[in-house]
Amino acid sequence: MADLPMVMVASAEQDRIGQLSRILSRYYQLRSLGSSAKLKSWLHKPDDSVRLLIVDTDILNFSVHSLCQALAEHPNTRSGDVIILGENSPELEADALNSGAMAYLPLPMNERLIHARLMVVHEYRARLSALDGMSHIDGLTQVGNRRRFDESFETEWKWAARHNFWLGVLLIDADYFKRFNDEYGHLEGDRCLVMIAQALKDCTLRAHDLLARYGGEEFVAIVPAASQEGLAIVAERMMQGVQQLAIPHARSDVADTVSVSIGGACCRPGREQNRRDLLLAADEALYEVKHARRNNYRIQVTDESGKHEQ
Repeated sequence: MADLPMVMVASAEQDRIGQLSRILSRYYQLRSLGSSAKLKSWLHKPDDSVRLLIVDTDILNFSVHSLCQALAEHPNTRSGDVIILGENSPELEADALNSGAMAYLPLPMNERLIHARLMVVHEYRARLSALDGMSHIDGLTQVGNRRRFDESFETEWKWAARHNFWLGVLLIDADYFKRFNDEYGHLEGDRCLVMIAQALKDCTLRAHDLLARYGGEEFVAIVPAASQEGLAIVAERMMQGVQQLAIPHARSDVADTVSVSIGGACCRPGREQNRRDLLLAADEALYEVKHARRNNYRIQVTDESGKHEQ
């Protein structure tokens, strides 16, 4: 049950919630919000990732367009769908669909009709998710690819800027990886990258942390709500995770096994900053680590007036 995607139902009518639960319980977990105030509070800070938000117009005292906009702005809800439950009216249904809702469920509820419409949404989303996954996953390492990173980075930057949150980025580079390929061959090199990727991914523990392959033997991690100290903890954990793989590397100058160098940067995004500046600061930190002793990390704090190093 815990592995099922989440549906949030916003309605004050328990019989409607019960009917929806009977229809959807095989496919989703259901939670409910019983008032307009609770819906507004949850939209401000949704505490769960949701696949569907079903909203009864009886408690919706703002526009469907505003509702869809609010969901699109938060990382927990931006990939979910809005479904409106309301009066059996072609005009209201057309307005809801034109405003961004995925489906409209007319009242009084007919369970066969509701089931049919919700299954269309469920199957459409499943197919879309499969295609989306293929276009956002690195074929070798099975972590995010550069496209996935770019899209997530933009979204997390906007969210952090709006709420004055910290945002951290880590660039991770496998030390002397060309030498590794020369010594052990490219097949072993690919196997090594797969193992590194899994070890790094295991260190991104929160729902919105993202690991992606940045190119070649370089990876990138987005760590939302991470200050300098928090980002350093993640970097240290990543270094240890790769060390624990104990992959022999006879031609490394810094260790007997495969190691990584990490450059990181974090900030509270300001109006005069660009998210590329944060990535550039992380790249500069990585450059300094690689031209010092490697097998280490450095974290920089950036702001609108300058940079400060750890």
